[in-house]
Amino acid sequence: MNNSHQPEDRLSNSEESLADLAWAIEGSLGQFSLILARCNYASLQSRLMERLREVTNVNTRVIQLQPSDKKLYQKIKFELGNESPEALMILGFESIKDIDYLVTAANQVREEFRQHFPFPMVWWVNDEVLQKLIRLAPDFESWGTITEFAIASDQLVDLLRQSSNRVFSAILEAGGSQFLTNGAMLGTGYRLEVESASRDIELEPDLEASLQFIWGREDYQCDRIDDALSRYQESLDFWNSKSPDSPPPNPYSLQRKGILLLHIGWCYCRQAELAREESHRHWQDALGYFQEVINIFEQLKSPELVGKFINEPAQLLQKLEYWQELETLAKKSLALHKRYGTEVQIAQDYGFLAEVALARSHWQKAHQLAEKSLKIIHDISPEKRQNQGLYLLLLGLAQQQLNKLDLAVKSLELAKEKTNPQDDPLLYIRILDKLRSLYFYKSEYLKAFEVKQYQRLIERQYGFRAFIGASRLQPQVRETLAPEIAASGRGQDVNRLIERICLPQHKLTIIYGQSGVGKSSVLEAGLVPALKDQSINTRDVLPIYIRVYTDWLRMVGKELAEALGEKGETMQFIESEDVAGILAQLRHNESKNILTVLIFDQFEEFFFVFKQEDKRRSFFEFLQSCLNISFVKVILSLREDYLHLLLAGCRPINLGAINNNILDKDILYYLGNFAPEDGRNIIRSLTAKSQVNLEDALVDRLVEELAVELGEIRPIELQVVGAQLQTDGITTLDRYLQFGSKERLVARYLEEVIEDCGKENQKTAELVLYLLTDDNGNRPLKTRAEIIADLVAIDNLDLQRFPQ
Repeated sequence: MNNSHQPEDRLSNSEESLADLAWAIEGSLGQFSLILARCNYASLQSRLMERLREVTNVNTRVIQLQPSDKKLYQKIKFELGNESPEALMILGFESIKDIDYLVTAANQVREEFRQHFPFPMVWWVNDEVLQKLIRLAPDFESWGTITEFAIASDQLVDLLRQSSNRVFSAILEAGGSQFLTNGAMLGTGYRLEVESASRDIELEPDLEASLQFIWGREDYQCDRIDDALSRYQESLDFWNSKSPDSPPPNPYSLQRKGILLLHIGWCYCRQAELAREESHRHWQDALGYFQEVINIFEQLKSPELVGKFINEPAQLLQKLEYWQELETLAKKSLALHKRYGTEVQIAQDYGFLAEVALARSHWQKAHQLAEKSLKIIHDISPEKRQNQGLYLLLLGLAQQQLNKLDLAVKSLELAKEKTNPQDDPLLYIRILDKLRSLYFYKSEYLKAFEVKQYQRLIERQYGFRAFIGASRLQPQVRETLAPEIAASGRGQDVNRLIERICLPQHKLTIIYGQSGVGKSSVLEAGLVPALKDQSINTRDVLPIYIRVYTDWLRMVGKELAEALGEKGETMQFIESEDVAGILAQLRHNESKNILTVLIFDQFEEFFFVFKQEDKRRSFFEFLQSCLNISFVKVILSLREDYLHLLLAGCRPINLGAINNNILDKDILYYLGNFAPEDGRNIIRSLTAKSQVNLEDALVDRLVEELAVELGEIRPIELQVVGAQLQTDGITTLDRYLQFGSKERLVARYLEEVIEDCGKENQKTAELVLYLLTDDNGNRPLKTRAEIIADLVAIDNLDLQRFPQ
């Protein structure tokens, strides 16, 4: 039954619909029924719920869904416990991040609702959620009745005006320190509310201009910068217009114009990030708009507003290295902030002046100014502190120039600790670069190299580096799969592995392939992050990733505890070295509707850590027990030339769950090299994302040379060659030919590794690299002790140089 109401008098209609809703609830007491209350406006929904309490005496329980909720039935069971209310209302469907999954999962267990919830249930839904119910849960939706609630036209106008006024007021209050999202200011369901309201009435010009601004902010947040600029300009045209419809210049219209100009400036700042080769031009454009903002607020004779937004142009002057202009503006800003601003803003002003002092080699002055900034924010509550990492960086740079090297290291390490790369990746990379240089200068080569590797990882994750070299891949920020995985067709391998995990007959999967084909990358940058976002047959998936085997049982316990903690679960039965406890926990996971996937990567190293068969046996007995637990899957990944050790380890163990055939073709999963076309796609994908523009002719030449030996491309070789291309700044075929060939690039990559060891260690580093490769060009696994012994045998080196 669908109770659809759309009379002219929407206010009275809401009362009629409310009476229908009350009647439907009271008529279903003691039995399950589903009532869908369709309402697109949060304010109306709140008023209706208040009225409902007045017109009915039914004891109604309310459950508010959270954005992370995925399983409606389990959510209701958890919230109610043993309680059985007369009626239940559920709110917040519009806020669910994965609404498609929640709706689909609810449809799959719809009979459980009927059997366990003997009371009427009201779901408050908007049009968007209702359409998803109809499309994804048609069986469940067919059980329900729909009661529609509308709102009067004059109230719609008020709602839109209130929404736009709230956005402008919140931005003026916050100042230029951060971009407040529309959702943060208007609530999670604002988009549909505004769309519905603007669709149902004819908008006046000023309201249309305000809504264009709101939608422009939505475009900006989604990186649709050209669309955002178009909407902002359309809105700005109204406030600049001299037509009869537009208001004369007044504080209200000038404030809105100032805010629009601010947002246009932000768009150009974002374009500078998205097109780094043209960043200088975009910063120049943004600076002009920010200066207009300041001029407007000065025209309004509002020093408070000037103080709130003056640091926007100051930040661009710093990026553009216009030191004289920055010094002048920072002094003006400091005077304003001492009277009208906050301690955070005053600290930022001193930070700008410290930057100027460093640029002019005034080390002592820079040191004093950076210390001032740090002293000010030290007295602020921790949650309000800003830019602490930047001020520590400035202090460390000044200390380095003043030859206070130990203090400089301490400052830079603290800057690294206090800076979140997600907030400001460029600042974080700058801190790492200076810290690496300082460690190298102090001859602390290992620390310098570790920082360098971490810096490259961060650059890769945030899109500043196309290739990672010989390091392991990680997904980029806001991506589930690393781009290499998706672009190369390895995404199909990830999907096939997930399919195997879904099927009950695949208890064990063994991934094998040659060294360097990317087995670890497929797991760590592909499968593991993909599984974290998966539910398989309504079960949450818990991937446990292990690649260190010196104390493998403790590592399993540690990773299991951390993974459960991320899901809000706690360990129940486990001791760090207790096999029985870990197995009990895995069985407990099964009872908590969790599918556990144990992933043992680089498993060939297990055989080098444990050389005696009795030491290895405990792992294979553990594997036997895991395979006998229904909702535990195991993945082993190792080099192809070590499969025989796996076979030998399993021989004395009864693995009935896999018919005692660990090398069955349904268990083995082969990973090989890239096809040339896959390699070409990877290079183009990675360089596009990282704004490294390689000439097509250069890409073709690289693919040809990388595939010349095998007809395929080794993934690790592609990454090493690509990383050196970027380091050398080679983007054209002509420049590439000047440097020689693929072999020359690999050689320079290795030379850089040797240089990272320090000049005094050059000979030793060269020997180590030599010893890591055998006569056939293979890369055998060797322990530290074996390498030291080989070095001593070759060069009669002093054993004291190699601490155990």
